[in-house]
Amino acid sequence: MEAAPMRITRLFACLALFALSAVAQDWGTAAANGARDAAPQAMQSILAADLAAHLNELASDAYEGRLTGTAGQRKAADYIIKRFESLGLKPLGDKTSDAPDAPRQWLQHYPVHIRSVLAGSGVFGADDKPVTQHGAWVLPKDIAEAALDVSAEPLFLGRIKKGDLEGKDLSKCIPVVSVPMDTSADEGMTVNDAMMKGMMVEFGAVRQAASLLSAAGAKCAIIVTRKLNKPFLSAANMMAVFPGKPEVSMKQSAMGAMSMTARAKIPVLVVGGPDADALLAAMGVDADALDRGVQAHAGPTKLHIVLKAEEGKSTATNVAAYLPGRDTAVADEALVYSAHMDHVGMAPDGQAFNGADDNGSGTASILEIAEAYSQLKGDERPRRSIIFLSVSGEELGLWGSEWFANNPTWPLEKLIANVNIDMIGRSTASVPTTAISVTPTWRHKQYSTLTRDAAFLGQAFDLNLANGDRFYTRSDHYNFAKKGVPVVFFCDDEHADYHMTSDDPDKIEVAKVERIVRMAFLLGLRAANADKRPETIGAHTDWFGEKKPPKAAKSDK
Repeated sequence: MEAAPMRITRLFACLALFALSAVAQDWGTAAANGARDAAPQAMQSILAADLAAHLNELASDAYEGRLTGTAGQRKAADYIIKRFESLGLKPLGDKTSDAPDAPRQWLQHYPVHIRSVLAGSGVFGADDKPVTQHGAWVLPKDIAEAALDVSAEPLFLGRIKKGDLEGKDLSKCIPVVSVPMDTSADEGMTVNDAMMKGMMVEFGAVRQAASLLSAAGAKCAIIVTRKLNKPFLSAANMMAVFPGKPEVSMKQSAMGAMSMTARAKIPVLVVGGPDADALLAAMGVDADALDRGVQAHAGPTKLHIVLKAEEGKSTATNVAAYLPGRDTAVADEALVYSAHMDHVGMAPDGQAFNGADDNGSGTASILEIAEAYSQLKGDERPRRSIIFLSVSGEELGLWGSEWFANNPTWPLEKLIANVNIDMIGRSTASVPTTAISVTPTWRHKQYSTLTRDAAFLGQAFDLNLANGDRFYTRSDHYNFAKKGVPVVFFCDDEHADYHMTSDDPDKIEVAKVERIVRMAFLLGLRAANADKRPETIGAHTDWFGEKKPPKAAKSDK
């Protein structure tokens, strides 16, 4: 335990440096190093090894990709609650009752609507043993019409095109068709290109096949392919449903990505790889038939295809906690640290989108920052209160932070700033190990004293701030910014594993994350202790330069 005189010495050093920053405005590296060196010892508790431990847990297959509203996301919320509870934080979620003085719980709930394909759905043989293990369902809009329990002879039709099924009656069979998926460009394809191709080409082919088969009387269909390619897997995040991966929507949000879910005239199950091979084998069809045109081939036995589906109202959750401020004059004000816990769930080939960088890195960061604050004692504790907010629904349209901003459990006018962390674990060509992206930058009209102080402190943590303004509307800080709260958002950049099943913990640069998180801790502590709240100062000439003059009106030119 540190002796009391040393704590007093550090406190005076901190106060002196805060005064230096506020009055003399010395933004140099020496001053930044001084601020770092005068930080409370608790900052040293933020460790790469601890960050890795949180990541290895939260970004493991056991959390099934943490899709909002699923068991995996609830499991992540439970993990975070247990950690906050162990640190002695106070809950800041919904009230436990309608009574004005009712205590709060850890969770804040918000409504969602879920359409689910249930366990027990799939393709079974005559012995009722599963033929396929995985796959993606593309369903009609009315899920009540989608339920299936059909035993019939399968009919392999190979590749089909318009006109091939004229005069055919497919009402008494289970048609199986082949849709090729090109994997040759997967390696170098960006996730955005993959997403667009998947939505337009792969899912377009699925819908077209379903339409042709429906016109021939089919009640359902199975599509087989050699391998589910990157475009299909990327688009399936939003456009398909299967056990463990429901369609989640929130009518209150105009940004709901799941509104893009694909629809088909009949229920269609898409399988690839080993599942496609097993299905063809059960039908007595050579797998090479996927690569060539074939005549219709009836299977030697019946197949049993089952689709169990349901839909209804549900809730998703944020986790909210706080550390009370020590100064009664300003303890009713609070700075919010935020990060989203959710990711995009399971892939239709059985893999989990573990989301180690997105956003296991941010979630682990919030847990480490909370631990550091919990270790502050006496006068080291922040003057203002600190809120730790772990939201869900970010991947589906910033739902959780939108709900908190519209239904705050702390008075909105008393929120002094938001420090948001989302994807900070990977370096790229534009964001190397000595940099981190940030928004709003000095170029942005919402540039604030909070971001300026981040640029100042970055010098002491070997972190240059890169321009991340293109991400200004893409993470949870944006919902605070829309309410007039000064924000700063730390992120890296989109990389090859972004929204891919390969975003795993072993690729996270935890030593770099440690530096970023320590800087974020000190940034928030300085803001919570300052005499003045952070404020928006508008676009400047550089991080520490002069305010840019307003643009001249056209009539003045």
